[in-house]
Amino acid sequence: MSPPLQLTLFPVKLTVPAVPLNSSDTYTDTPQASSAPILYYRVRAFNGFNGGTLSAPGIVASVVVGASTADTIIGTSGNDTITLKQDSGHQFIVWTMGSQTGQIPISDAAGLMIVGNGGTDTITLDPTNGSPIPDRLRLNGTFVFGGSALSIGGTQEVDVGQSTLTIPHSVLSLVALQTYLKNGSIMSSSAVAAGGRFLPADVNSSSQAQIRYALVGDTDLDGTVAFADLLKLAQNYGASSADWGKGDFNYDGTVGFADLLALAQHYGQTTASGAAVAASLDPLFLKARQRR
Repeated sequence: MSPPLQLTLFPVKLTVPAVPLNSSDTYTDTPQASSAPILYYRVRAFNGFNGGTLSAPGIVASVVVGASTADTIIGTSGNDTITLKQDSGHQFIVWTMGSQTGQIPISDAAGLMIVGNGGTDTITLDPTNGSPIPDRLRLNGTFVFGGSALSIGGTQEVDVGQSTLTIPHSVLSLVALQTYLKNGSIMSSSAVAAGGRFLPADVNSSSQAQIRYALVGDTDLDGTVAFADLLKLAQNYGASSADWGKGDFNYDGTVGFADLLALAQHYGQTTASGAAVAASLDPLFLKARQRR
């Protein structure tokens, strides 16, 4: 009989009782009630394997845990639909994904984490009983917001991490999106950890906006801050109703000197570069832009 195993899940840990496991076994934790919903987690690593270590790379064990207190939704490899709705008592956010369901307190400190698993998942926001998002919503994957118009309150935070998030204008206008990005209601903890090299980029189209994790100054999202980005900013200098793709990097809707300075500070950088590359811009160009 093996000792208890510490299974490192994403993003939680589970201690499994002393049971023998091999690469094809599944450990099932009995739900709190026969009708309790379940969540499926992929095990990323664990510290014991029949008393030894797991040496074969790529082996993934499935763990089924009761979801009645779970704060993490793990999507399938396909395109999932996840619905978020506040309960009628205004205490919990109730979520459903297919036959799975669960709930967390609105003010839960860890918040609700939604992890995509390769597909493009739709998060349907149902405002019937009030705001359908908890005080903290964390995303990891590729998502589309659906449903009714979204309003993010002062205590709420949507952490997009390095996710790609598409938001139709019917859910959130570009102006509202930029307001939330500017005041931090929509933010990226990954960008914060990167020390200012990256930010959530808002890329607008006629019907929707898309948030993508990008280098500051990278207007075309090709992973490099280069002359093409400088040219795009110059062409739109002074423009209003602007997005990231036109050179607005501080979410104020206008392409101005602050944006030019931000691009200059990151000029020559790539997503792979770990250190800043000195910008080499014509000082006369900078002064000309500043005078406008």
